[in-house]
Amino acid sequence: MQFMKHLLFVLLSLILSWSTYAADLPKLRDLFEQEFTAGYTEGECGKNVEEFVKKAKFSGINIQGVMLLEIQQGGNLFVYHARSNGPKPDRRVFFHHYAIVVSQNGWSLDSQDFVIDFDFGNQPRIVLLKEYLETMLMSPRLRGKPELVDKDFEIGLTRFTVANAQAFVSSKTPSERKQALLFKDLKMKEVYRSLW
Repeated sequence: MQFMKHLLFVLLSLILSWSTYAADLPKLRDLFEQEFTAGYTEGECGKNVEEFVKKAKFSGINIQGVMLLEIQQGGNLFVYHARSNGPKPDRRVFFHHYAIVVSQNGWSLDSQDFVIDFDFGNQPRIVLLKEYLETMLMSPRLRGKPELVDKDFEIGLTRFTVANAQAFVSSKTPSERKQALLFKDLKMKEVYRSLW
């Protein structure tokens, strides 16, 4: 009987600790669909994602495990599925870019993470991290070919900085924002390889 009580306690603890990291993806999806046009300012990707996180938090949506993703390339960042005024997404060049990663497994980047990006395509789509990296950041000739990733110059330069979204948008000083950082200078090719 004592063993069963202990087992039940362990199971409940695991369920509760997992749920504190599990952001409410369906509610985030609903908010994203509402804000895709209304909450979008062209050329202000950082502001767009920061305002989105604030609205989610203010609306009472669970944002535990929501991360801000900054993408840099040390110069021009080429994206291949960017929002456009035309009928189809376009190839564009950014200096850097921001998106949101919704992790279901704590503070890590893995194959079960979803990406929310106001500049990804012409419709509000939330996609898995692997699909996002391939579609948005990889030239079509590299998609689905992890063996070519190591040899690609652009991908070799691409780096990620990841921050706890809730801590980041709640911060008031640069030092508080720095404390919200989870990862700095992650190499895209290493993240991409880990998703296979």
